[in-house]
Amino acid sequence: MRLFNTYGPRQTQFVVSDMFGRLRQNPHRLEVLGTGEQVRTYNFVGDAVHALLIVGIHPAARGHVFNVAGDEQVSIRELAALVSQAADAQSPEVVFTGESWPGDVMRLVADTSRLRNLGWSPRVGLREGLLRFADWHRTLTDPT
Repeated sequence: MRLFNTYGPRQTQFVVSDMFGRLRQNPHRLEVLGTGEQVRTYNFVGDAVHALLIVGIHPAARGHVFNVAGDEQVSIRELAALVSQAADAQSPEVVFTGESWPGDVMRLVADTSRLRNLGWSPRVGLREGLLRFADWHRTLTDPT
């Protein structure tokens, strides 16, 4: 199983968590690696678990490789805007560094057709998943 850019509650690192953390530290400015033009598909953790369970029990899955990802292709620029909205940050200045890590690719989009043929499809869209992540992330600073 190849899990593409999986995110969700209890995650404490990687791009979605990092963006929320930076906005928590400074809700007026968000620094993001790269140009913002990189495109990805993101995968809510509950959908990843669902995919793992299906592949684990489906007889036709044996010996195959499956990509697990959400439906929406989104640029990092769009992701920064969506995370800002979910975090209730009021129009932060988004600053792109222009450089990313060595080996970063401009486009990383999964073909999930093989997994879909087993009956799987994502249940949580990106916006809903980011709202769920935001709700959990607030519990880290707001114990109410």
